[in-house]
Amino acid sequence: MCDAGRPEDQGRAFQGIIDQQSRSIEELKHAVEGLRTEVEGKGTGPRVSALPAPPVEQPPALPPAGGQVTKLEKRIHELEQEKSRSKEIGMTVSPESTSSAGTAAAAPTTATTPAAPSATQPPPAGENPAGGAAEPPPHLAAVSPTPPPPQPVPIDEGWKREVAQDQAVVSAMAVPERPEYLGALDSLAQGDCATAAPRLGTLAAGPKSPLSDNVLYWQARCAAARGDLKGAESELEDLVTRYPRGDKAPAALLERGKLLIRSGDPSSARTTFSRLIKEYPTTAEAGQARLKITELER
Repeated sequence: MCDAGRPEDQGRAFQGIIDQQSRSIEELKHAVEGLRTEVEGKGTGPRVSALPAPPVEQPPALPPAGGQVTKLEKRIHELEQEKSRSKEIGMTVSPESTSSAGTAAAAPTTATTPAAPSATQPPPAGENPAGGAAEPPPHLAAVSPTPPPPQPVPIDEGWKREVAQDQAVVSAMAVPERPEYLGALDSLAQGDCATAAPRLGTLAAGPKSPLSDNVLYWQARCAAARGDLKGAESELEDLVTRYPRGDKAPAALLERGKLLIRSGDPSSARTTFSRLIKEYPTTAEAGQARLKITELER
């Protein structure tokens, strides 16, 4: 496109267009008058063949000459309208009528016109091109929410006392499994079975050691804390069967009797307490078993 140039040049260009249109209108008017005179037989005006315009197809309902007159009159009307519009445009850009304020106001309007978006340009991040809700970026949509960490199990004073006793006894033992077991006990002291479980599992899967019954005992206690009463009962019974002379056998029978009460089986609980009193009569756990039997008989 060519440069519009200065306002003075624009005014002269528009004025030239208007003058050209005026001459064309006058020529067409003369041609129409001559043609009308020829059709009516009242004069000798210029013939249609002398016109510079190409021949116009005539409607079938009018005579040939009359059709040309109609077309020419219509063309004159169109040229007059174009001339009127040209004058209006010429007045808008004329240096005499254009103010500096109007020119300054028009510039920001052109500068702030938003450009049409490219068909190949991707939409901004997070914006839905269809006009719907914004979608998260792919690297965020693929990330699943992190599950909350497991809560510590509720522990009582008896739990804490047993952990402390085991820590004191094992600290004095010279066994290879001591560091791993003490690490598990540190977590158990806080009721954190989730952290202690991998260490206990490693020890349980290893070779038989003096700590094997202790490992089974705490695995059963953590299972009961998670609500798996049947699984805990089975593990405690397995501990007593495999390590009847271990230091955790009396505690295993006592805890199994308590779990049977919680499970709604007081008869089996009484049998377990009686077994504890009979097989380990001098232990502290036997004294607690006698109290439990008394409570069940009330």
